[in-house]
Amino acid sequence: MANEDQYDCIIIGAGLSGLIIGNTLAYNGYKTIIIDKNTKPGGYVQNFFREEYRFDVATQFIPGCGPGGLVYNVLETFDAVNLHEFKPIENLLHWKDTQNNWEGKPPVLIDEFTEFLVKEFPEDEKKWRKFIKGYGDLMPKLLTFIDAEGKLRKVGWVFKHLGSLMKVAVGAMRSTGGVLKKKFKDPALRELLHSLFTAFGITMDESSFLLWSLAELSYHMEGAWYPTGGGGAFSASLGENFKKNGGELLLNHTVTSINVKKEGFRKKIADIVTCKDNKGVEKTFTGKIIVNACDIETLAKELLPEGTFSKRYIKRVSTRETMNSMFCCYLGLDIDVRDYGVDTENIWHIHPENRTPEILEKVYEQFDYSVLPIDIITVYNNAPDDTACPPGKSVISIYVTTKYDGWEGLLEDGKKGPKYKEMKEKCGWQLVDRLAEITNIPDLRDHVKVMVCATPLTLRRFSGAKKGTPLGYKWTKKNMLPPIMWGTKVKNLYVAGQLTFPSGSMAVVMLSGSFVAKNILKKLKKMEKKEAKKHAKSEGG
Repeated sequence: MANEDQYDCIIIGAGLSGLIIGNTLAYNGYKTIIIDKNTKPGGYVQNFFREEYRFDVATQFIPGCGPGGLVYNVLETFDAVNLHEFKPIENLLHWKDTQNNWEGKPPVLIDEFTEFLVKEFPEDEKKWRKFIKGYGDLMPKLLTFIDAEGKLRKVGWVFKHLGSLMKVAVGAMRSTGGVLKKKFKDPALRELLHSLFTAFGITMDESSFLLWSLAELSYHMEGAWYPTGGGGAFSASLGENFKKNGGELLLNHTVTSINVKKEGFRKKIADIVTCKDNKGVEKTFTGKIIVNACDIETLAKELLPEGTFSKRYIKRVSTRETMNSMFCCYLGLDIDVRDYGVDTENIWHIHPENRTPEILEKVYEQFDYSVLPIDIITVYNNAPDDTACPPGKSVISIYVTTKYDGWEGLLEDGKKGPKYKEMKEKCGWQLVDRLAEITNIPDLRDHVKVMVCATPLTLRRFSGAKKGTPLGYKWTKKNMLPPIMWGTKVKNLYVAGQLTFPSGSMAVVMLSGSFVAKNILKKLKKMEKKEAKKHAKSEGG
């Protein structure tokens, strides 16, 4: 009889990558368990409620949820394309150019977006159409360079696709600003094209052209979508589907260690995972394959025995710069902001003539959000899904990039005392006042019925992500190479999620899970064949 605590695969972390891996393996009949410290699956992709308002922790849109899109294709691998309903978003960006006294709402989908650009920037029409033709399908091309094990294809295949491969290689080494300045004359057009990255606090000259093109163009090619009921509802659907196919979801349990033993000459294998519930009760599980779908630095330094990974690898995952974290301000209003012209999800982007190092220093170090340039404020409302609050009311989320260390410095004896709490409330109201300016609702303060603020420390505690980053390693040239892939020096230990291939967007996190799952399926099938041969030999003997 098989040991009930022995699994084909143990997955640490029930975020999107862990859920995708679990669903794929369970669908294919493998005994799988996912362990997570939180009360619900989803990681950052969760909802929380205050009174009659529902808030998304971080989910605002997901690209590629329609037929042929990246997320759709991932869900298709375990027959789940109809698992959850996604609503298409027509306009995401609300863009203002204060230098030229102009504003507009560029469409999401590429054909409408192109016509919008042609109308507003006629001098760059030919260059834009040429650019789209050359780079529009970069995402599917990039994905074909890598097999299910995260390895490059063979030399013959590479030579056959050398032109596309060169675009990827050159893009990895160049900045977005350097490329866009050569290709487009109008600086306002360049700012508009880079607005999604700017909203995350990345400048055009430091962002990786490859990551920018993958994010920006795949979003326009595949569309933006919002999960009905919020991100948490989508995560719950993935969790229920996993359990329906025989998977075990163990929540409220924190993994404390992973045992690693030697196997043969210079090989290491992970076998036992130990975890504790919130009362300190310990459980152990044995797995043929183990996946860490959480923070890689924590894995390397705390969960594995000393010496499992090389000092070089540990240094790489410890020192590589992450994207800044976020200060999040969630508002429940007693008015419908659509009555004031705020009728879509909006990333408000103001031409950044006032974005200077001095201002950012005030924002990051002095917590003075009253001077914050509006082009790095991200504002979302509940327009895609009216179930977030009762009719006539609104849910608004404001996200501002900020640094973990600054907020950590407000702690008193390592605890969140009055200084920390007062600063959090002060910054929340500063953002309400900035939002009042953006939306032209001068009495907005009077309409705030619920305000919840989360700092990087909140996000770190909640997700376990390094420095509370929701977006993985920094999307810069410097961080592109060498990549952190899914396999490790431990034969059966994999990593997945926002700190692997490349960028930390939700679609890419799901993709990383899908790649890892395909590799695991191959490994498990090889193990089965090996065990079958061994059994047949013993029977024959």
